[in-house]
Amino acid sequence: MVDGQTERSWRRSLDAALRWRPEELCLYPLYVRPLTGLGRTEGAGPDPEWDAQRLRLYRHGRDHLLTANDFPTELAAFAERGWLDETAGPDLLRLSPEGLAHSDALGPMLFSPGVRSRMAAYDLK
Repeated sequence: MVDGQTERSWRRSLDAALRWRPEELCLYPLYVRPLTGLGRTEGAGPDPEWDAQRLRLYRHGRDHLLTANDFPTELAAFAERGWLDETAGPDLLRLSPEGLAHSDALGPMLFSPGVRSRMAAYDLK
């Protein structure tokens, strides 16, 4: 996400990429982890407005690409909070479009209690 980016400018960027007629165009929701370069950048990370903008632009881009083209969607095998595509069948776990918006955040939800405890005890420097 570029500082000051709007849904309109984001769509123009996506349309410019689509004019190249790529075989595949991947769209990932930006997820900022603490102690990373971006996590230490002012205006990124835990700010609720920034996070809402990040998700809004991701959803806008996702919906635009789904209506503009027939690109395959990359799927992850997770089941949390209704983010599962229940039409996938009993033997297949697949994220719904909304689940994809949270895909990077799902991994920590699967951490064991021991890992969570060690992470909570870690002293940030």
